[in-house]
Amino acid sequence: MKEKYRLRITLLVVTILALILSAIGATATWKDFILHHIATVLFIVWLARYHRRLGFDDVSFVMMFVFVIGHVVGARYLYSDVPYDQWSEDFLGFSIDSTFGFERNHYDRLIHFLFGFLFQRPVRQLLDRKIDCRPWICTLLAIVSIGSFGAIYEVVEWSIAALLSPETADKYNGQQGDMWDAQKDMALAYLGASLIACVKLGRSRATSPSQ
Repeated sequence: MKEKYRLRITLLVVTILALILSAIGATATWKDFILHHIATVLFIVWLARYHRRLGFDDVSFVMMFVFVIGHVVGARYLYSDVPYDQWSEDFLGFSIDSTFGFERNHYDRLIHFLFGFLFQRPVRQLLDRKIDCRPWICTLLAIVSIGSFGAIYEVVEWSIAALLSPETADKYNGQQGDMWDAQKDMALAYLGASLIACVKLGRSRATSPSQ
């Protein structure tokens, strides 16, 4: 049994270690750090408790792991201050912001895109297991579900910031002065989910026998 779930156990251990290490020297205040990771911890506990029933394959677990690690990095610095541009200069020798003309920190945008891109497959697998529908309908429902989750998250994030951390609301939410930040984040989640669905559709057509 342990051999069957070795990859999942490894990912769980790595995630917990990453979460603990990210707290050391974190830029975010302890209050904001904890607020960012309430949902993270609940998700990890839920996944560990019910992973056998949910029907996710190992690929989906890896995709969810990648997203959670990305979120852990964002929460360590608060998303607005993740020094990805400095990392790019140090390790790749060029500035991402200068190359693409970015005027804000776009790490939060990346994570919202990855949420759609990396969670579309797990959500679709969950729908395949729980409801009886045609494949294209399950795919569409998965994309719509990603958008709904994104919208709910934006409302919850705003509520938490307004009620519990109003003094750092802009930093906590990662708005960086953009009044359309929430809408852009949701659009990127939709884009990510739609893109991975199109990639899968293209691969399915390429591998299907010609008529």
